[in-house]
Amino acid sequence: MQRFVLTTEDSISLHPGDTFQIVYEIVPAEAADEIKWSSDNEQTATVSEDGLFTALAEGQCTVTGTAGEYTVTVEVVCSR
Repeated sequence: MQRFVLTTEDSISLHPGDTFQIVYEIVPAEAADEIKWSSDNEQTATVSEDGLFTALAEGQCTVTGTAGEYTVTVEVVCSR
């Protein structure tokens, strides 16, 4: 059975300009689907295809990672 597990906190606080690497695991590793990362508010923050989150401005957003039928989310607050 495949699982997509978030091994970092599911809620983080950052300052504009900070970066944060989202840590995750897909079990079993050989069954790994490609992970698609997205931010629901790219004016507040962006996330790269390898899960590196960059805070851009004050605000809130949800970063979502999807692998096959599995989804994980990280709630992010950016403030000064």
